[in-house]
Amino acid sequence: VLAGAQNYMRERKDECSFVSLRDVERAMRVMLWFYSNIRHFEPKQEISMQKNIPVSPFMDIDEQIDFLYYFREDYSNNDLIENSLLEENFSSCSSSHETPDPYLRSFIHGIDYISYSLIISLSICYRARLQERDVFDKSMIHLFRYPLTQIDDYTVIHAEVNRRQQVILNEMILRPNIAKNAALRENVFMMFVCIELKIPLFVIGKPGSSKSLAKSIISNSMQGNRCPDGSILQNFKQIQIMSYQCSQLSTADGIIGVFKSCRTLQRKTGSNKFTACVVLDEVGLAEDSPLLPLKVLHPLLEDNDYGSDEIEKVVEQDEIVPKHIPDVMTEEEKSKAESDDMMNRVAFIGISNWSLDPAKMNRGIMVARGDPDIDELVASAKGICESKVDKGPIQKSIDKRIELLARAYYELTSNKAHSKKGETRDYFGLRDFYSLVKMLVFICYEYGAVLNRSILHHAVKRNFGGVSDVDPVKIFDHVVKLPIGSKKGPDSSPLGLIKANLMNLTRSFHGETRYLLLLTENYAALNILLRSPDMWPTHQDIRDIRVIFGSSFPSDQHYSAVCRNINRIKVCMESGKTIILLNLENLYESLYDALNQYYMEMNNQRYVDLGLGTHRMKCRVHNNFKLIVVADTETVRERFPTPLINRLEKHFLTMSTVLTEVGVVISKQLVDWANKFSTLDKNRIFGFQTRGNFTVGDCFIGFHDDTPPSIVFHVMKEMYPDDSTPDTEVDTAAVLERCQTLLLRMATTDAVLRVKNSLLSLQSGDIIAEYFKLHLSSLEEYLRHVLSSISNDVTGSHLTLATTHSRLLTDRDVDQLRHRLSTDTETETDRIEITSLSLQQFQTELQYTREIQRFLRGDASIERREGSHKKILLIQCERGADNAKLIACARHKTVDELKDLREEKREFNFEVCLVFLIQLSREVHGSKFVSFCGGEWTTVHIDDIRSLDYKELPPISELIDKPIYQLFEDEREEFGVTISRSIRLQQCVQSAVSRLVDTNGSEKRTLIRLQQFIQLMERNETFSQTLCQRLITLMREQYESSNEPNNNWLLQTANCGEDIQSSGTFRKAINLRINNTITPLLAELIACLDRNGNLELALYNEEVPECLFNLWQDIFRDERLLVLQYRDIVSPLTLLPRRRVPVLSDGAGGQYFKAHFPFSWMINQSTSQILS
Repeated sequence: VLAGAQNYMRERKDECSFVSLRDVERAMRVMLWFYSNIRHFEPKQEISMQKNIPVSPFMDIDEQIDFLYYFREDYSNNDLIENSLLEENFSSCSSSHETPDPYLRSFIHGIDYISYSLIISLSICYRARLQERDVFDKSMIHLFRYPLTQIDDYTVIHAEVNRRQQVILNEMILRPNIAKNAALRENVFMMFVCIELKIPLFVIGKPGSSKSLAKSIISNSMQGNRCPDGSILQNFKQIQIMSYQCSQLSTADGIIGVFKSCRTLQRKTGSNKFTACVVLDEVGLAEDSPLLPLKVLHPLLEDNDYGSDEIEKVVEQDEIVPKHIPDVMTEEEKSKAESDDMMNRVAFIGISNWSLDPAKMNRGIMVARGDPDIDELVASAKGICESKVDKGPIQKSIDKRIELLARAYYELTSNKAHSKKGETRDYFGLRDFYSLVKMLVFICYEYGAVLNRSILHHAVKRNFGGVSDVDPVKIFDHVVKLPIGSKKGPDSSPLGLIKANLMNLTRSFHGETRYLLLLTENYAALNILLRSPDMWPTHQDIRDIRVIFGSSFPSDQHYSAVCRNINRIKVCMESGKTIILLNLENLYESLYDALNQYYMEMNNQRYVDLGLGTHRMKCRVHNNFKLIVVADTETVRERFPTPLINRLEKHFLTMSTVLTEVGVVISKQLVDWANKFSTLDKNRIFGFQTRGNFTVGDCFIGFHDDTPPSIVFHVMKEMYPDDSTPDTEVDTAAVLERCQTLLLRMATTDAVLRVKNSLLSLQSGDIIAEYFKLHLSSLEEYLRHVLSSISNDVTGSHLTLATTHSRLLTDRDVDQLRHRLSTDTETETDRIEITSLSLQQFQTELQYTREIQRFLRGDASIERREGSHKKILLIQCERGADNAKLIACARHKTVDELKDLREEKREFNFEVCLVFLIQLSREVHGSKFVSFCGGEWTTVHIDDIRSLDYKELPPISELIDKPIYQLFEDEREEFGVTISRSIRLQQCVQSAVSRLVDTNGSEKRTLIRLQQFIQLMERNETFSQTLCQRLITLMREQYESSNEPNNNWLLQTANCGEDIQSSGTFRKAINLRINNTITPLLAELIACLDRNGNLELALYNEEVPECLFNLWQDIFRDERLLVLQYRDIVSPLTLLPRRRVPVLSDGAGGQYFKAHFPFSWMINQSTSQILS
């Protein structure tokens, strides 16, 4: 029979095909153990039919088999044997034409004990790992031949195995509302047997297949002599389970440590009636660990290697040298060695959602549970409802539709594979279905109504929410087809569903209310929860809600940081506070026991295990405790493990789902306004040089689908704090205008200027004027505006998230900023202190928090002085799109510290302004980073955070509708400084000279020419002024000759997306545009002035007489003598300035000719023209 089972398994095409002699040995052990204890597996209503046969566990396998086959005992005088059953058994044996042996006198349902034990053994060691078990049963019954009992019906195997499993499950301690389904029955039975025999067991199954539940039941029920009187469990061992929560942080040392602890505990008891059991929860998660912790399982699971000190070597080497056993041992030594080996050997259970590699699985027994069929779902649902004694109309309305509910669930989980968004994972699981059934029962009794459509919709939305591409309500409606209820049902709006969960605090003990998983965007759900007091129970103070935002700092991704957060959760559990968890993906595995809500009860108190790895603790769970997980939708789909998702009640909670009807209307209007803002009107851009397609994300930095609803939600809370304000009293125009202003703060300067060519061109004047009132030209201007509006206490602190495309500030830039802002103070006692930090300089959240505390509390002990002390904290972060979580974490910790200060109500003698400066690349803005935060935060975009140097460039608002040449017509006072034309020319000289080409091929003249021209500009003011006037004339002629509409160079610059992207900021793009306009004209002027080396005559020195120097200046200044017009310098093909400008020389044969008289070629040409 065992050979046939081995051959059958080897023919499989999956992990079940990996079998070895280990399986044969385990099958024999299970068979002999069951045969020895078969009387304990009889149902209490049946009569035991045999005495316990004293099979020694220290016999060899062959000795035990021989002993069982030839053990003879006369049962003829046993009054406990029913005559009818004996007659049936002997008639069955007579039909086989064989003389029955005495051992065949003991039967169970017509099967002798040995055959029966073999059936159970096959079921445990082979059958349990298969999905198609009926095929295995059919293959095995043909192998049961004499002297075994012949089995003709393969269903007998299934029936008898289930009967024995049910016997064990009936002895276990179960809570109400727990269905005794096939999965739970098999898991409990397999754990029971494998713990007794200390055979490693791997329990594999999808979430909801009762793996963790079976572990908890076994742990609570297998207490040996301490079990209730009459329980068969008194005849078996007392167990102590030590769990190890596996995760990506698991280590080999941690796994070895839990095995050592179990071995030590077991040896201390010194009793063969006690077994310590190692349980590796979610062992499959450890396979993803880069530390490869599961490599130690090979020697740990090998027979006779349990507890060996030599297993520690596996951390450093792969092969383990087994301990030496002498070849020749006395019987006493052999018995003692075997006894010591049994004391060192501990039980093992590995729980996983998927199979491990065959090398590990083959070292133990595997039980694999597949997807339940409809019949199993129906049986489980009926088991859940059995606790309701009342079988009135309400219960009957549910009972008769359980099969339809199961079919709807089956259809829903089948359709999820056709997800348009690729949600192919097991997003919904059995826990969702079981919770649905519990909730239907609870709501029907709470409302006193039979099951109807509104109740079903509410329960389905609460248990099958969180997906957008599949409509569970539609599927359940189609299958169940319930009537509309006469009474008003529960609120099924998005907020109503969450509110029902939060309000239902005291009933979570019975499992009707699971903990929450809120899928959101940009952590909007956190803002909603903390700003919506009506969502919470009346006894819940929002200020008491604890938020734990997981750290994203580099060194906080290790074990110690996870333990600190677990301890914070423990405190909230015991005190009954609601806790909101964010960005804690490396911790959630430690909460699986708590999320199961299967608590241990002692003295009317509930307890649950918390911990990571071997560090576990019993934590008391307050009745009012509530846990909420908030996570980004993409993070849930990509990173959350399936067991975590299935344990939670899932809901979408974004700003768009919580807006009122008028809020939705305003949000749509804001979206329409943003789309028109960013869309160019084709009729208006005709003739413009436009490169690049501009999206809404290009125009508004950090724009996301949820940004407009978030802004509307923020403004509505700001203008109408009372949530009970009816929609009819909302001033939609005022709200929309305020929303547009907040969105305009996030706009790029170039996008604002492009409004003239957009679909909002008629409103462009008002939009541009409003934008330049926001003080966003530089960080200095913005801080001046902010500091003037902050009240003189910490509650008036200002929080800003500023994005920029420019480089971040250096220490020198910060010093200059401090100096500029300090010049605005009115008295000597007014002080401005600026502290600049970089997020990348911190390795841990603790380091960052201490720096924030030092900034906020550093001057707390200083006595209040006259005047104001303004403190500015600049927190800079590079590559904002890649560090979005780090920024969110830092923002949250900053708000926490300010909140603590406000709660302390301490007075400070400074005003606080905190600014997060986030640097974003033009290539990724609008795609990953979401900027709008809402709440206390002001979100702005500053094109270039450095102060504007008005000597180089006037404010951008002064450049609108103004030709470039007008910037150089007069040097005038603007904003307290003088706009310098010479600085601009100096920026263009080098590039202008590089465009020149000497016709005589002399390269030496290029460097000499550059030096002479710079010298003239620096030393000769008359030359610089004349040069500027000449350039202005050329630029004016260029402007007048242009055929482009309006010749709006600033708008053309804004339309060139590629130029802006290459420049980085719009201010740099403007500078580049001005320089590119001046450079070719300046090159033409230099080429003209240096003909025949004419520039050398402009330098006043000993070689150049003063009269020639003055003559040179006079001729250059007189536009009638030295004629240079724009139409003479453009290319005849392109009608644009030439890219390469030749410097002419009048030397014969192309030789270099050096003039000794200023502009001699011009005088020669003029004289020749007069003479002719």
